[in-house]
Amino acid sequence: MELLTLQEAADRVNLSQKVLREAMHVTDPRLPKLKYFSTPSGRAIRIDTKDLAAWVEAMKQ
Repeated sequence: MELLTLQEAADRVNLSQKVLREAMHVTDPRLPKLKYFSTPSGRAIRIDTKDLAAWVEAMKQ
C-alpha cells in the first residue's frame, strides 16, 4: 500500500485538491466516491494509489 498526501494525489492525476476533496464526500450514488484515510486527529488525509486509480477509472465510465 502506497499512501499519498492530498497534494501528491492531486498532482498524480493532474486535478486540484478541491476536486479530490469533493470526490471524497460525494453524496450522489451515481458518482464514485474516493476512498481515503485520515489520521487520528483528522488533520491529515492519505489516499492509497490503488484507490486513486480505481476512482479515476470509474470516473472515465
